[in-house]
Amino acid sequence: MATYDRTIMLALRVSGRDDDITEAAHDILEKINKKVANPQNNHLYYYGLHPDGTARTAKASTPAKPLAVLTDLSRLCLVGHGDWQTQTIAGWRANQIAPWLLNDLGLCHVNTISLISCSVARDANTLDSVRLSSSIDSFASRFTAALPFEGVPVFARYFPVWVRPNGTKYQSALEEAPMPKSSKAKFYKSGGQVYRRIGTTKDGPVRYDEADI
Repeated sequence: MATYDRTIMLALRVSGRDDDITEAAHDILEKINKKVANPQNNHLYYYGLHPDGTARTAKASTPAKPLAVLTDLSRLCLVGHGDWQTQTIAGWRANQIAPWLLNDLGLCHVNTISLISCSVARDANTLDSVRLSSSIDSFASRFTAALPFEGVPVFARYFPVWVRPNGTKYQSALEEAPMPKSSKAKFYKSGGQVYRRIGTTKDGPVRYDEADI
């Protein structure tokens, strides 16, 4: 398991609602804090993402640039309801969330990004039995393309995700269909191109036109 100097978790809610997202983010961070030597370095911040393109923090004590403290040894976790068909998290597309993290929240450095959202690694227009195609056309792939970081892994799942009160995650797909070795995909950018790795399988590279990102 990787060792991070800090983990910052953002609970992304639709217009400030979604109490289940708040609870899930809290439970996951509690689980993380039990395993690290310096839990005081880890923080959870809540944001409501509005359809008009504005984001509002739920607490006045939230720093203006909470992600500015992240380093090349840090982890960023985004928790929110994902929709693989519209390719959104909390109603926002990748080309909205990425610049918001960079410009508004101060994201400059990070080691790993985890997207804890349902099916955001799933490609658009795929059947339940074939959730990954060779196109790499998902929220996670577009989010990776929209970030300026080369080689920084973005982890996402292509099945639905639920969080138990103890912070562990599970998928209903365990009962719906056979599971692959891993339900988690790793996305990263190299030479300006997006790659996806699942176990020992790698698809790509894929180029996106700027208008598509």
